[in-house]
This record gives sequence, structure tokens and C-alpha cells, in this order.
Amino acid sequence: SSFSASASHRDRDAAASSASEECEDLAALFTKNYYNASTPFEGSTEKDLSAYLAHHGVLLSMCLEVGYGVCMPPQGGHASASWISNATGPAIFDTTRAHTGVILDPLSVDVLCAYPMDGASNSRDGVGCGPQKLDRDYGSRGNASISPEGREAEKKAYDAKLERQVGPGKTWKDVKCSEWYGQYKLLFLNFTSISPSDRSIEACERFKESGLQGQVVYRPFLSKENEDHAAILGHPLCVDDLIPCTERDCSSMSYVVFDASCSWAPREFQAMVDMQVEIRDQVARPHRLELWNELVLNATGFRDANKSIQAVFWVESPKMSAAQIRRVQGGAVAQSVKHGGKPILRFDLTMPERPSFSCWRSRQ
Repeated sequence: SSFSASASHRDRDAAASSASEECEDLAALFTKNYYNASTPFEGSTEKDLSAYLAHHGVLLSMCLEVGYGVCMPPQGGHASASWISNATGPAIFDTTRAHTGVILDPLSVDVLCAYPMDGASNSRDGVGCGPQKLDRDYGSRGNASISPEGREAEKKAYDAKLERQVGPGKTWKDVKCSEWYGQYKLLFLNFTSISPSDRSIEACERFKESGLQGQVVYRPFLSKENEDHAAILGHPLCVDDLIPCTERDCSSMSYVVFDASCSWAPREFQAMVDMQVEIRDQVARPHRLELWNELVLNATGFRDANKSIQAVFWVESPKMSAAQIRRVQGGAVAQSVKHGGKPILRFDLTMPERPSFSCWRSRQ
């Protein structure tokens, strides 16, 4: 009947209006929270931190554009996110490859630990909060832990690869590290790690207090991997000719990584933020390196990802072409569909000194 059709039309209009209001409200909330980070975190538990993050800054995870897959696939029991605010600046993961992301509800996730820069958590023990798995002193696959059989297998695998890649009768001295690492590893050549010069756990804990004022070493991320393999093999993988981006002008994909064996506990969140600001001002900006923090989350919180995700967003940054913007928007739509029709926000970085969120498309 005309009455039922009219009622149905009104219901649709009401639903659309409600969805639009929700989208606008979320954009206003996240913009407000972004600029509400002047109050430091003074709690001591994971629950305290979740409550703080719900009102201060924005908790998010970026999505790599390849296939627009899941933004934060759990790996080894954890997922990765970042926290941004006016204290840290809009420091988000790898803007050369990622322009879409999801905003997380801090009350629906558990923060296990954090790092003031990328923590390379996917190659760490302890659900992303322990040492690098290959760390020669502490790692589960490192020199101090490997079995005799495992060591022998590593040597045979290395010798086979050396002969295949460099030639018969060659040794590690015949190949430079810039040549040794394959195409995939070449992606890591511009990763510069910051860590205490002493590799002990105790030195790492001191580093969390002293920061860059202590004894700090800057080196290519792959140089430590070379050292860790050397402890297992009895010699390095290759002749280390790699130079950190603090000593040369690096191009794209040049960012800062933490490769030491400790992490920042939830109670140390504010110390982590303070350290990130110090690294940003003294290292990242002067050397034009990308910097973002990493929060390691308990993967069990993502059994119902739709509950943990509040909104999808896309980033508009300076100098993006119209074609790039359309592609990124398409990725955001795909993420929204994947996560049950979440609202889509625009994160405006066209004026980097004044970032803001706005509603781009309401819940579908």
C-alpha cells in the first residue's frame, strides 16, 4: 500500500540520517582526541592504558595497498597498531605504500607492549614483545639457543645458497651485503635501527631511561641480522658495506626501527611517547626518515574484528593526484565492506600542521 511504502521510505531516511550522524560524530571525536594528548598517561595497568587511549590520541592500524587485505593480520599471537596525537604528530606507517587504515576501539583491545619506533615485532619472540628471534644472545633461534643439529643445518643451507648465488669455491668475503640480499631483502636496505651499543637486556632497560643521551648506535637493520648469523655460522653472511640513513641521503622506504631486546610495558607508555618525540626531533626529521610508534596488541581481541574496528579511513596527503585519491578511496570502500560496512573517514594531511578527520561516507 502507499502507506506502507511511505513508512518504509521514512525508515530508510531515518536510518540514513542516523548513519550520517554517527559518521560525523566519529570524525569529530577522533579529531578531538587527536588534539587531547597534553595530559600524560600516569596509569600502571593495561586497563588503565585502554581507558586513557579511549580519550587521548587515536589508535589505528594501516593497510598495505597490495590487494587491500586485512590491515593487521595476527602473527604469532599479536597484531600491530600505532597511536597518533598532536604530541607525536600524524606519524603513520609507511605512507609510500599505505593510504588506508582502520581506527580501533581501545576498550576492545589489549596492549601488550609498545615501541617508540617500528619494533619489527613480526620477527620477535614473546608475542612481539621479546628479543628478535635470531638475536645471538636471547633469541629462540639465535646462537645461544640453537641446537647442534640446527647449527649444522644453517651452515649447509648457507653454503648451498652461497654456491648458487655467488659461485663454487667462494666464501662470504667474496660478496658484499648489498649484493647478497635478494630483491625482498633489498626493501630493508634503507631501514636504520637505533639501539644501545651494549646488546644486553640491562643496557636495553637503561636505554629506555637515558634515550639518545646514552651510548647509542645507528646501523642498518640488516647489519644486526648479519652479526646474528655470524654467531651461528662462525662468520658473517657477507661483507657489510651497508650504511645507515643517518650517514647518507636515503630515498623512499627509509624509516627507523628498534632492534634491541626489550620493549616498553603498558605502564611505560608515556616514556615511550616521550622517546618517540626525542627521536623525531633529533634523528628522524634531520635525516628525513619516517617514524611511527608500534603498539603490540593481543591477537585474541581480533576474533571479532568488526567489534574492535570503529571506522575505516583514507589519507589525503599533499601532492596526491586525482587518480591516486580515487584509488585510495576505492581501497577504503573495500575495507569498509570487508568489515561490515564501517563508516569511512577522510584523514586530511594536506595541512600537516593541522590534521583532521571528516566524514567521507557513512555506514553502508
